[in-house]
Amino acid sequence: MHSAINVLFLENDPASIRLFLRKIQTSPVQINVKEARNRNAFINELEISKYDCIIIDDNLPDISGLEALRLSKEKAGDIPVLIYADSVGEEKAAEFMLQGSSEFILKSNSIRLVPAIISLVEKHRERQARLKAEKEKMQSEERFKALAETNVAGIFIYQNDKIVYVNPAAESITGYSENELMQMKFLDLIHPELRNAFEEQLKRSQIDKSMNRFEIKIIDKFGTEKWLDLATSYIKYDDTIAVLSIGLDITAKKDVEEKLKISEQQYRALFEENPQAMFICEVPGWKILVANTSAMNLYGYNQNEFQGMKIKDLTVIENEDNADLQLAIEGIHGQRKKDGEIFEADVVANVIEYSNKKLGLVMISDVTHQKRIVEMLRISEEKYRDIVTWAPIGIYQTSPVGKFLMVNQCLAKMLRFDSPDELMGVNIQDIFSNRRDYENMIAATKQNEVVKNAELMWKGKNGSPIWVQVFLHVIKDKNGEVLYYEGFVYDVTEKKRLETQFRQAHKMESIGILAGGIAHDFNNILNIVHGYATMAKQHIGASDRLMDDINVIINATERGTKLVRQLLTFAKKTEVRIESVNINELLEEMAQMLAATFPKDIEIILKLDSHVPEIDADQNQLQQAFLNLAMNARDAMPQGGKLVISTKVEELNATWNKILKVPAESYIHVQFTDTGHGMDEEIKSKIFDPFFTTKENGKGTGLGLSVVYGIVGSHNGFIDVESEPNKGTTMHIFLPVNKCTEESEVSYKDEVEVQGGNETILIIEDEIALKDYLKEILETKGYKIIEASNGEEALNIFYENEKKISLILTDLGMPKLDGIKLIKKIRKKNEQVKILLTSGNIEPEKRLEILEAGASGIIFKPYTRKDILFRVRQLLDSNV
Repeated sequence: MHSAINVLFLENDPASIRLFLRKIQTSPVQINVKEARNRNAFINELEISKYDCIIIDDNLPDISGLEALRLSKEKAGDIPVLIYADSVGEEKAAEFMLQGSSEFILKSNSIRLVPAIISLVEKHRERQARLKAEKEKMQSEERFKALAETNVAGIFIYQNDKIVYVNPAAESITGYSENELMQMKFLDLIHPELRNAFEEQLKRSQIDKSMNRFEIKIIDKFGTEKWLDLATSYIKYDDTIAVLSIGLDITAKKDVEEKLKISEQQYRALFEENPQAMFICEVPGWKILVANTSAMNLYGYNQNEFQGMKIKDLTVIENEDNADLQLAIEGIHGQRKKDGEIFEADVVANVIEYSNKKLGLVMISDVTHQKRIVEMLRISEEKYRDIVTWAPIGIYQTSPVGKFLMVNQCLAKMLRFDSPDELMGVNIQDIFSNRRDYENMIAATKQNEVVKNAELMWKGKNGSPIWVQVFLHVIKDKNGEVLYYEGFVYDVTEKKRLETQFRQAHKMESIGILAGGIAHDFNNILNIVHGYATMAKQHIGASDRLMDDINVIINATERGTKLVRQLLTFAKKTEVRIESVNINELLEEMAQMLAATFPKDIEIILKLDSHVPEIDADQNQLQQAFLNLAMNARDAMPQGGKLVISTKVEELNATWNKILKVPAESYIHVQFTDTGHGMDEEIKSKIFDPFFTTKENGKGTGLGLSVVYGIVGSHNGFIDVESEPNKGTTMHIFLPVNKCTEESEVSYKDEVEVQGGNETILIIEDEIALKDYLKEILETKGYKIIEASNGEEALNIFYENEKKISLILTDLGMPKLDGIKLIKKIRKKNEQVKILLTSGNIEPEKRLEILEAGASGIIFKPYTRKDILFRVRQLLDSNV
């Protein structure tokens, strides 16, 4: 940047102004500053002057920074605006950015001031120049299109003899529509007798590398023969060599030549009315005898003025000493009009015999328009080159050995190079993370010539991995030899990262299903062990030496019960007890507790957004999840550090919502960021797996983060992790703001003594030991027991003993007929009998289905003797 920068500075503090002026003196570019010390002066300058940059102090008494920013945008458009202030809070900084500020710099960091001004102005000027160039490009292409579409000459562009472009005149001349012509070869239009001669002319055009002009006969769609005056040259079209042919229909001219021999009357009519300028001349000498109307209109002379003139008097001839005057005047030459204007024309001179006398027939074709078309095509080709350069996808060409022949800006930026020129010095094989990928891709082009959607790992300039999707095709010469390879590249690094997240989510869901199934079986086993151990304890004296052993068994089953609950929480199969929860308050309370219990060398920092709303959630579960995350962060910082806990509300993009099962409009984003030892990719991929731990034996169950994962999932949320070795870890929790509809279960209280009864109870349990345990504890309280081992057996027993059965105690998962189906069948016959359903785990969404089927209540395994006695008595005594 060399031109001076004009800056408007809104500031009322003289000291700040002096400091600012000293700073800009260090600028390598001249910066002119206009001061505005109050609101009126600022508005006045915005209205009367134009500036390259506006700098605003946020501390003026009569105008706020935000108002000044709004006025700048209103009156100065998109001129860059820099906020220069003593201090800017996070919320205010965010508001400035939302309102359109380009940058903000603290006065304490004024060393950034000059570079920031230069950078902002430079980017703005580049943007303006780019917009102007794009506008000019569009106008140029529109002019070319208008010129081609309105030209009376037929325009054909063909590659490998296949037509790729025609204008309306070409359709009119040939009788074929554009679509029909695009399916044809240009050679198909040529008269069969002239095709070989035409191909020879094309070869000469290619050798001469100039426009070659000749007459050719074609056959139109209706079988009519037509003559074209064809100007042909080789051009580049869509980066490929093509032939441009501009053909003027000269069938009329050829008819004139033919009919001159037949009839003078016909000749005169054709000659006089011909739209092409024509002369009849004496030969030798080529003195003009008569000119047609078109010639008079073209040159501006009348018939009398043409008398006595020679063709060479109208022609700008370079070699007037040429002995053959006909050769001298033929071809494309400048022509001089009466008013002195010079125009280019294609001159054709023929000697004909008329009444045994030799005459010269000269036809003049103004080729100004044709040359303009060729020039417009050249300009258009340059414009297309610009499109490739600035395309938003990576584009490249390489030699057969991998040397870059062309790269665009996007590819250089994608690979972290400073410019395309820098990338040109690299061999494409060196940016492949796996050299075999390059070899395989090149090998594939030998079979299909095109490689589509190849996803590969490349390396950036700094060695960073970059996932790309490559479309490659090979360009060959007529002998089948490779000229170069051309590729189109998309950066799919972010897409691959999201796919990994998606696979992880599915993996955790599968593990959760497995954990839920295991938990069900564990609950049955724990129930049996705990139940029989409790009964054994009741049957021995307190002094018995086995009492301690039984207590160990009971304690172990209770620990196992807690472990199963953690598994169920991870599997998202525990009941969520919903209430209105203030996330910020929950985190503040937890932070107070952590501050009292964490080592003093760990600093806990809260950054809570006051706009975070309350949500419906299970407070206890969220508290457990947050506590687990905090404990993990503590363990990752044995030498001390910082734990930053923050909240905010944000909307996730569409890609994330595809991963989430219940996408919401907005989410509460909770972050736990520590400065600990971090994790590598291998550990990070396993942290949510049950029982995975990096801690020493005995210092962790491996369920901490698994439980967090289950709790977040049960709230229809999502969890993500960022971590690198020695760079700390950030755990991201996303909780949907939308309201839940689930209701929590009302728990019942334990009783010290539970009354028994003499009612008849039908027990349905396929686990024999558990069924025997239930039978014994109920019979000790006076109940009469009927047993069944599966649903079908139970249904038959109920039908036979319906009148005396007061309560049915059934397991959910049973062979032959499960608990829900059994309840539905019983309810069809009897709506009064009490039904208590037991299960090791019930998914929250299945609870409503059980109650709607007709269950009177639910009790979860493992249960104690008092649990089952209390629940049975409670149902029998209820009126429901």
